[in-house]
Amino acid sequence: WGMFKLLTEGRWDGVWQTYSEMGDKESEVMAAVEMAPAPGNAEALMMAHELQPPGGGEVRRMPLAQLSPGKLGPFSVVGDGYLSGPSVLRSGAMSVEVCLRFGDGRVRVTFFHAPVWKKGQEQMGPPDGLKVYRVMVAREALRGTPPSFKTEEDAPPGENNPSFFRGVSPFKWHARWGGVSHTKGVTQGRGRWEVEELDETASWHGRPRGDDPNTWCLRLPGGVLVQCPHVVRPGVAETYRVAWLPTDERLQRIEARVIALKESEDGEDEEAVRLLPPAAIFSSFEAFQRLGNLPEVPELVDEEEYLRRFPPDAAL
Repeated sequence: WGMFKLLTEGRWDGVWQTYSEMGDKESEVMAAVEMAPAPGNAEALMMAHELQPPGGGEVRRMPLAQLSPGKLGPFSVVGDGYLSGPSVLRSGAMSVEVCLRFGDGRVRVTFFHAPVWKKGQEQMGPPDGLKVYRVMVAREALRGTPPSFKTEEDAPPGENNPSFFRGVSPFKWHARWGGVSHTKGVTQGRGRWEVEELDETASWHGRPRGDDPNTWCLRLPGGVLVQCPHVVRPGVAETYRVAWLPTDERLQRIEARVIALKESEDGEDEEAVRLLPPAAIFSSFEAFQRLGNLPEVPELVDEEEYLRRFPPDAAL
């Protein structure tokens, strides 16, 4: 509970962007998440959303939940991040949310998957999978105003806070990284691991399309990489990932593995199909520092720098 309060308490003003299955940006709104002490209960937090309608208009405030020790609902803390869900919505869709915090800012990503059936099959009985149809990416900060390129230009965030709207070269992902990994598993429990240096296999942030053909991905400005299953398959452990470069010297990653549409083995009626609620079986949060460049990685330099390193008469 103490770690959850440390990660979430305060007013998080941000920009919420929604993307379609095709990766197109559908909407963008200014919003805030407020986690404040609940009236009459200093140990609890009241969670509320405030939304600014596009084009102006009256701000809408929506109280959502009251959280307290032992009653965190779908939230699960791992390192400096958290996992919320998986949750089943009234529509039958499933949502999974992951969040990474660094300094006074955070990136929060919510994935939405809806039931689908095979082509030509009647939409009766359990679905054949859950297909991604929407992803919401929120960039939020404890700065009193939603972060933007202009606000960061007028008041630079500082070395220990993220810069959401700076330019990030694709080469920045490819470096030597080392740091700490926090894990939480159903069977393994919690663990903390020192990572001297990431090897190539574990450097999934450098492979934006993922290692599975079923991966849906989105690379966004400001050093944000999002990966999730295109279709959640019944009873298969699917992987949700977000990697973030809050600064050029820092890499943060969060991963969650979720099982959904798994049939229950209990029940007396053999003709009835019972599905277990979706569940998270593993999550991890990793914070890495840049250790240096990879050997033989191409580097962009201007003409003046190139001539300084390789003068024309050097080959004579």
